[in-house]
Amino acid sequence: MVRFIRQEVEENAHQISVSAEEDMIPQKLEVIVVQDYSGVSYRENKE
Repeated sequence: MVRFIRQEVEENAHQISVSAEEDMIPQKLEVIVVQDYSGVSYRENKE
């Protein structure tokens, strides 16, 4: 019984972790795009 409960908890924790990671992907992409845009802006101003 304890083994079953532990397995359920581990599966739920994994699902939460995967869900959180999926939720963060758009935010990570936004940060990358903003950083990339900032770099382009910086290079344009430097030239």
